[in-house]
Amino acid sequence: AFEHLLRQCIEGGISSGELRPVDPAMAGRLLLSGLNQMARWYQPGGRLQAAEVMDQYLDIVMMGLLHRAGPPAQNTAGS
Repeated sequence: AFEHLLRQCIEGGISSGELRPVDPAMAGRLLLSGLNQMARWYQPGGRLQAAEVMDQYLDIVMMGLLHRAGPPAQNTAGS
């Protein structure tokens, strides 16, 4: 049920143009996998509160890991 609801949300974001076109099933599985694994390693009272972990997860998933300006310029010294 959670996966179906999440897929619908992703599909809605794609339809509205807020999200780029990706496979909603794969995107949903990625998100749910990350969330489900949190229970295995998260320590209450640790460095981050659960809400902070979620904020970081969402930031990484929604914004990615790469700088949007593109990859760094290649060092062409000596070429």
